[in-house]
Amino acid sequence: MSVKAALAKLSATAAGGALLAGGAVHVAEKPVTDAPSYKSIKGAKTQPRMIKQAQATIESEKKAAVADIKAQVANLSVEIAEKVIKEELSDKGKQQKLVEDMLGDIKLN
Repeated sequence: MSVKAALAKLSATAAGGALLAGGAVHVAEKPVTDAPSYKSIKGAKTQPRMIKQAQATIESEKKAAVADIKAQVANLSVEIAEKVIKEELSDKGKQQKLVEDMLGDIKLN
C-alpha cells in the first residue's frame, strides 16, 4: 500500500468516514483544511525514523506472538501426553504389561 493510500485511509478513519472496496473513501464530515499536506509530511525528516521504529515494533510483536504460540503448543502437548499416560496406566494389568514390554526391550550384555 502506498503512503498516499495509507494517509487517505487514516484521514477517513479519523474523520469518522468509511473505507469502501476499490480504494474509494467516503467521509462523513468535511476534511480539516488546516491539516498538513501530503507534501509537507513526505519531506519530514522524522519519517524514516518512524518507519524504522514501526518496523522494529512489528518485528518484536511478531516474535512475541510466535513465542506465545510455541509455549501454548508445548503446554497442549504436555496435557495430551498426561491424558494418554493416565489412560494407558489406568489399570494394573496395563501397567504390568508396559513394564514387561519395557524390560523385554532392554538389551543385556
